Amino acid sequence: MKRIKIMYLITGLNIGGAETSLVQTLKALNTQRFEPMVVSLVGGVLESEIEALGIRTHNLKMRGKWDVSVFFALAKVLKQEMPDILHTHLYDADQLARWVTRWVPVPCLLSTLHAYEPFRKQWLWKKLDAMTL
Repeated sequence: MKRIKIMYLITGLNIGGAETSLVQTLKALNTQRFEPMVVSLVGGVLESEIEALGIRTHNLKMRGKWDVSVFFALAKVLKQEMPDILHTHLYDADQLARWVTRWVPVPCLLSTLHAYEPFRKQWLWKKLDAMTL
């Protein structure tokens, strides 16, 4: 049976709540059924812990909030990997995925909302959140 490819996209991999939650999810994941991969916008110290689990990582090396090259870098990784599921964590990763998957569609895009920031009540953010929540 073909394993389901899950690409986890997260803003960074330094120690924090969402990052730790992702590592715990990866440790518990049935790798007989799923083929996970982690893509981060900026990398971090947890990258080596994830790789020690035998899970591939890819750092997009984003150089700031307005680094448009990260859009094309993620699009390239999506085209190469062709994941069945793109699962995003944290705001910047959520937003990037929403726009890139308009250009490079994935069968399933989902986001885990780790915190609810007040600005998400504004109409634009409500619309953007509705795309993946």
